[in-house]
Amino acid sequence: MQVDFNLYLKQGRENAVHMPTLAKQLGVSERRLRQLVFDAKLSGIIICSDNSGYYFPKNDSEIKDYERRQRKRAFSTLRVSKLRKPANNQQVPGQLSLQDYFADFIE
Repeated sequence: MQVDFNLYLKQGRENAVHMPTLAKQLGVSERRLRQLVFDAKLSGIIICSDNSGYYFPKNDSEIKDYERRQRKRAFSTLRVSKLRKPANNQQVPGQLSLQDYFADFIE
C-alpha cells in the first residue's frame, strides 16, 4: 500500500496531524502508519513528526529541528542499549566509542 500523503498532510508544524487521526483517516493501525511513513521517507518524501503529529516542513528551520531531534533520539537509544565491552572490560584497540562516532552529529 502506498499513500499519497499530500492528501492528508499540510505544511508547517502548526498543521500537524496526530497519529491516531491520520491512522483512522487511512484506515490502518498506528503501527502500520509508522511503517508507511518510514517507507515514504525512504522513497525521498520529507515528512516531519513530533509530539504534535506528522507534517510537511514549511521551511529549512523545521527540517533542521526535526533532524536534530532524530539525531538526539538515535544517540539516546544507542546510549541506553548498554553495548557490552569485551569480557576484560577494556576497549578493543582501534574501536571507536559511540560518543566518538556520533560526535559530529550531536550539537
